Amino acid sequence: MESKGGKCQAGKEAVTAPTKDQRTLTNASSLFHVAIWRIIFFLILTFTEWDGALALSPYDNGNGPGAFGNPVVNSWFAYNHMEWVADIHSSMMAQSQNIPWIKIGYTLLFFATFGKEIGMPTALWRFQTSVYTILYSLRFFSRAQNFTNHNYLYVLLLVLTIFSGGGYIHVRFSKKSKSLISEISACEACKLAMRFQFAVVYFYASLWKLHGDWLSGSICRNIFLNLEESGKARGIPWAKIEAEYLGNIFQIVAISGLLLDFSMFVTLTFSKPKPSSTLRFMIYTLFFHMNTMFMMSKLIGYSFPATCIAALPVF
Repeated sequence: MESKGGKCQAGKEAVTAPTKDQRTLTNASSLFHVAIWRIIFFLILTFTEWDGALALSPYDNGNGPGAFGNPVVNSWFAYNHMEWVADIHSSMMAQSQNIPWIKIGYTLLFFATFGKEIGMPTALWRFQTSVYTILYSLRFFSRAQNFTNHNYLYVLLLVLTIFSGGGYIHVRFSKKSKSLISEISACEACKLAMRFQFAVVYFYASLWKLHGDWLSGSICRNIFLNLEESGKARGIPWAKIEAEYLGNIFQIVAISGLLLDFSMFVTLTFSKPKPSSTLRFMIYTLFFHMNTMFMMSKLIGYSFPATCIAALPVF
């Protein structure tokens, strides 16, 4: 109580602003979100990208690993100034009879996926996952064709996931642990970086779709009619739909793809993370990538659309 002008006034208790550590602890759910992402992402890599028949033999012509694995042919497919990566890759193919690189990769993937849940320290998890990332990168950078279908994204996401520490399904720290605060901060930074990375993906996908051939529907027409002719259209009668029902079906598909890509970019870039924007982005993502997985998986595979869907927990 203090007296002022003959009157007594009740003193207000000072309100202490939360410390940086206290603010960080309020984001502890990031550990769980990143852990869910980690498990799904590495399972996708295990079953789609680290293919035992291809992981160390990108130039295999059916006559055995390394059939095209010589420096001259490697240079045709390699990135400029990165022929040495293709040569290392070829050397690993030659060693695969004595060194089980494929099995080593699968083992590293298992611990990258589930290591944190069986008590693996974060530092050890980061190290062994980095080793797998190097193996995968040697495969990826061994030839330029691996850049297509957004395969570059997996290397970037591997690096970001390593820096995140992988998160936790069940937190094993005391609430005041400095290690917990460090883990949460890393996961928060990872979520922000992944949000930015996917925004870049959707932005450039939108720019690419502004090409006249895309807007006219001719690119989509060629893709889907070729899929139908090769028996990979999953039973969708594209030619009949165009001829008998909807002559501009491919232009509709093309413009819809552009609008969805741009909508996902805008939502990630300009919408504040909150339940309404998260739900909106989830609807866009599921509609776009589930359709892609159904209609085009026999052309581009499942890994890219599945990875985009798997990233939803971090948004």
